[in-house]
This record gives sequence, C-alpha cells and structure tokens, in this order.
Amino acid sequence: MPSEQLFKVLVIGGSQVGKTSFVKRCVGGVFTEFYKVTIGVDFAIKTIEWSNEEIVRLQFWDIQGQEDCLPITRAFFRDADACIMMFDVTSEKSFTFCEALKQAVDTEVPGKDGNPIPCVLLANKVT
Repeated sequence: MPSEQLFKVLVIGGSQVGKTSFVKRCVGGVFTEFYKVTIGVDFAIKTIEWSNEEIVRLQFWDIQGQEDCLPITRAFFRDADACIMMFDVTSEKSFTFCEALKQAVDTEVPGKDGNPIPCVLLANKVT
C-alpha cells in the first residue's frame, strides 16, 4: 500500500483575482467565468500519484480575498505547508496587497524548520 502525504496549501490574494477559478481548474480541470465570492474559506483536494509507493494530496484552502478581512482570515493560515499568492495583472492594488499578505504569512505560519513556508507569487488573468 502506498504511503500518503498531505500538504495544506493556502491560496490567497485580493478579491476577484481568480483564486477560485485557479483551484477549480487545478483540481477538476474545469473553467467557468462566473463564481460566487468566497466567504471564509473553501476547500479542495488534488490527489497526485507521485510514484507507485507514494500518493501526494494537496489540500487547497481557497481563502476569501477582501482586504479588510485579513485579520480574520489569518486564522486559516495555521499549519500551512505552502502558499500560492495570487494577483490580477490588470490591478496594481491586488499586486500591492500581496506584500501585506506575505508579511502575514511569514508572521503567522512558521514552517516546520522555523523558516517561512514556501510561497509562490502567481500572476493571473493574462489574456
């Protein structure tokens, strides 16, 4: 029986930068232009057969992006293993907000080794 690894991956960014669309596409392979605004957090799991001996599960935490809710959403950061920080290339404000998000993640989520968790900055809505 293969061993299983579970990783909690935060998906964060400003409101309407495409976090939910990204997660739905990554996990289910579908894209829909219209989604409801995420309130709180939504979850999705992507299972990857890494090898015959190992299965990796990425548990995506799609966290609401309203800038005024950052103090509340920080509670969802706990025990994360990695972070995808997303911005909309057509919105400078969404890019600037990523700086505050990075500081929050680095402050709230120490990695298992004491260093900040890995974060990827992802530009979205490129046509």
